[in-house]
Formats: sequence, C-alpha cells, structure tokens
Amino acid sequence: MIRIVTAVFGGLLALVPARWLDALIQAFAGAIEKSRGGFFTYHVRPKAAPTSALSAASGTTSPAIAFVLQGPVVVEDRFTLETVKLYRRNFPDVTLIVSTWTGTDADVVAELEAAGAIVCLSETPQISGVANFNYQRVSTQTGLNRARQSGAEYVLKTRTDQRCYQPDFVQHLLTLLEVFPLQRKSQQIARLIAISFNSFKYRPYSVSDMFLFGKFEDVERIWDIAEDPRSGKPTHESLLEWSRAEMAEVYLTTNYLRKIGHEPRWTLRDSWEVFRDFFCIVDASVVDLYWPKYERFNEYRYRHYATERTNAEMSWMDWLNLYNADMQSVPVPENAIHLNFGDPIPVEVTSKSTAGES
Repeated sequence: MIRIVTAVFGGLLALVPARWLDALIQAFAGAIEKSRGGFFTYHVRPKAAPTSALSAASGTTSPAIAFVLQGPVVVEDRFTLETVKLYRRNFPDVTLIVSTWTGTDADVVAELEAAGAIVCLSETPQISGVANFNYQRVSTQTGLNRARQSGAEYVLKTRTDQRCYQPDFVQHLLTLLEVFPLQRKSQQIARLIAISFNSFKYRPYSVSDMFLFGKFEDVERIWDIAEDPRSGKPTHESLLEWSRAEMAEVYLTTNYLRKIGHEPRWTLRDSWEVFRDFFCIVDASVVDLYWPKYERFNEYRYRHYATERTNAEMSWMDWLNLYNADMQSVPVPENAIHLNFGDPIPVEVTSKSTAGES
C-alpha cells in the first residue's frame, strides 16, 4: 500500500514545475519544524553521473590506485552503473573493479565494462557469516586479487550500494596518509583510513568495514581473513559482549590487530588507542557518502543532541583529539561498554576516567 501511495504521489509531483516544488518542500519543512520543535534541512543528490567535463579541481591522482566496489550490483536507478560512471569521470586514472556474483545479468556486466569497470565474478559462499560477513569477505578478496594484478599501490575498498560524490576525495586521503604517518611500530605500512559511518566510539574495535583506504598491502592484509563459521546476527546484552563475540566489523578488526602484533585488551581505552594508532577516521561527509539503504532519508542516523549515546560514531574530531592527546590523561568512560547499543550514557559515566581493565 505504501509503495502504491508513494508511486502515485511521486507521479503527481513530477507534474509540478520545479520552482513550485521547491516552494512546496520548503513549506513542508517549515511545518515539520513547527510540529517537531527543531530545525529541519534537506539535501538532494543527483542519481546519474554528470555528463559535463571535469572542473579544474579534478580527482586525478598520480599513484597507481584501484577502487574495489564489492557486493551485488544495484540495478534500481542504475545505481552501481552510475557510480562507476561518476568515478570514471572524477578519477580517470583509477582502476575500477566491480567484484560481484556469478549469475549477474550479462547485459548488466556488459554495461559496467562499457562504463570503464573491470568486472570480477565469484561464487557465493555456502556459509553467510554473521551479518553476511563472508559475502563481503569473498567479493573483497576477489576484487583485491584483481587490483594486485593491476599493480595498485593504494586501494579503496568500498561497496556497490554506496557512492562517494565528492570529486577530489582521493587526493585528500593521500594527503592524510602523508600528514599522519604511523607512529607505532608494527607490521602495518601506513594508516588505514576508515569513515565515521558505522565506526562506533563506544563499541570496542568497531571500525567500519564498509570503506577502507590505504596502501595495497595493508588493505589486503586486513581482508586476508578466515571465513566466519557462524550465521545470522546474534544479540548480546552489552557493547562489550558484542565485541567479545567478534562479530562483523569487530571480527575483521580484531583478527587484523593480532596479525600486526596487537592483542585486544577488551577495554574502551585500548579500543580508542587502536583507532588512534592504526587508523585514521574521516567524517562520511568528507567523501559525501550516500547509502540508499535502511534509514536512507536520515542523513545522520546516530547523531543525538540531548545526550551522548552508546551508538555515537567516531568522528574526525574525536579521532584528531585522540591523536593529539596524552591517552593516559584522556577521560575514558569504561562503564559505557557495559550498556546496550543506543543507550544514553549517564553524565557520571561520561565524566569518569578509568584506566584499568574491564
């Protein structure tokens, strides 16, 4: 029923002149502000890649770089295809790899290749892993194998159902790797850059696995991981229990830490030190990330203004403050990891500093 109403409403709106539609949206936004007692904003991104020539501020880069877009091809709104076209326009020197599944429509594959992508096909895994982790693992590894053949020095691991609109974000990421070299000795070559989206501040070792950029060897090493033998998405009573079960992105991060010589201590302080020492977190807005999934109309899914909550994401500001701080003097609310995901953090917990193990 909702789909029918949406389709009819969308069809009617298509008949409304653009200037009237803008006025209608603004009037609706004003009504929302009055009813909700807050400020309401909106933003529209184009569905299709621009056909105009690149501006002077292009995303052309000099090192050998590969983008690995992994996952099932999103055919609705030609989303994956238009993403490939956008990246090919913005980054003409980058090797674009779409790593997807055997059985993908041949015409879809042909369109992707015509748009400038290398398409790799894999068989789907028999065991899904928690939160379908093994699907991400297989398609990422296949894409990285192809990126190695291309001679990539750097690689961006992203997804077929996500799009970065910012035209020059790669140069920004390369600059960050230069400005923030690794300061902690390990087998890692350079920092891994992740985004704030789904990188959670209070869930230990929860670095987002959706978007990772870095030296090819480092990205390959973190994704060189064994199959998760579990399936489904078990629930747990606290953030710490979730992390200790090593599910999804935590499974990826903790296994990587052990490979480079760091054994997780299962404290919030150690998790923050891991964020500071081995990663660099940039805000999703820096790359202008769009994900047409779940709460897609909500630009900031986990931003709260009344109180800090346990589902707060690790932001660029948070990361930079950690980077520049003496961690022994940073207040760390260790008790927060014993709360549930999304719980408000009591003021007494937020203000309390503890350096011990939980």
